[in-house]
Amino acid sequence: MHSANKIAIYLTLAVLAGGVFAQTQRQTTVSGVFDPDTADLKDGTAQQLKQAADDLKKGDKSNDGKCFPPARTEFKTYSKMTADPAFYDALATARKSALSAAMTQAGLSPDQFTVDDAPGNDGDVQVSADTADRQAPIMKVTSSPAKGKKVKAGDKIVVTINASERYEDGHKSRPSGVQMIQLISNPGGLVDSKQFGRPPDPCARQSVLMTFTVPDHPPPVVHLAALAEDAVGNRSSESADFPTKGNWFGAFDWSLEQDTPAGHQHWGGHADISLDEDGQGGLTGSLSGAQNQKLTLAKCHATTNVGINASLTGTLTESAHRMTVNIASQQSNWPSRTPCSEGISADTGSIVFSWPQLAETFRALQPVGDDAYEAERTLEFPVQVAPYTIHYKVKLTRAK
Repeated sequence: MHSANKIAIYLTLAVLAGGVFAQTQRQTTVSGVFDPDTADLKDGTAQQLKQAADDLKKGDKSNDGKCFPPARTEFKTYSKMTADPAFYDALATARKSALSAAMTQAGLSPDQFTVDDAPGNDGDVQVSADTADRQAPIMKVTSSPAKGKKVKAGDKIVVTINASERYEDGHKSRPSGVQMIQLISNPGGLVDSKQFGRPPDPCARQSVLMTFTVPDHPPPVVHLAALAEDAVGNRSSESADFPTKGNWFGAFDWSLEQDTPAGHQHWGGHADISLDEDGQGGLTGSLSGAQNQKLTLAKCHATTNVGINASLTGTLTESAHRMTVNIASQQSNWPSRTPCSEGISADTGSIVFSWPQLAETFRALQPVGDDAYEAERTLEFPVQVAPYTIHYKVKLTRAK
């Protein structure tokens, strides 16, 4: 061991979620692992780092492999910040690579540690137990009726939501515990919510039943989303759609991103689709949703959101696994100008119905299994000064 090396051990208290959830973390700093401006570990320091990691693991009795995951270690290399950022980046990257290789050679499995870097006392390496909850709760959601089933006004959709942060259920980082489960509807907002303590039991599996009643005059598709949040704010979600009319239902999502000398421009939107079959291969239906625009320009910051509607026709040839959809007519009050927060106005561009290759996308639907069709397309327009990218996605599923 290099005589200049020394170990400093201290205890850090990390308070998360507004002081509601607290966790402790032991850390060890090994100094002088690297000589100045080099990425080679000094003799004996790899085993010293490995021993420090092993000592931290011995102090943690909770890694049972059922609720808590196998212990993980974080290594952080420190390098002196110089006047040349490129040199700092290159040195930090080389040191991380060398440290990762050395720890693997010393017997640590690559999935048992991470390596990071930071400006600091040049050549030192911090070793800490990775006790952060980095992963959202693991969810399993079922419903009665099942998602994709057609529903009508007054029907009740009973949703069972199971959430866990146990290692044996698939949660790979240190659990902080499921703190909240919610059911959200669109339209409608919050349906139900349940809390599980502050802080919650990190190892408890939580299970709730929540019920949504389909409202009078429902939209073409009822959207439900189950959400689970842990004690440090990691959130997972799972969605389910329930058509209220039509033989086919689905969605159309679109976006356009453009960087200009003045700043960034974004357009996007979502629309629900409903289609009926006439029994002879013909399709008729509708599309309804909204388009938005967000301008982040030097002299204009603005947001626009306007509803859109369209009638649809099409054909379905099941023997050939072919579906085409045509936008027959359209309706929107999309404005030509939008007010900016700076007191001026800006151009809003065009509604999606006039965007390039939209019609071709709807006519290029491909089968996905036996009861779904979809088309997805990304278009690049490398025009001078202000290139832009368009993304379309259409997916239709047979109602059950």
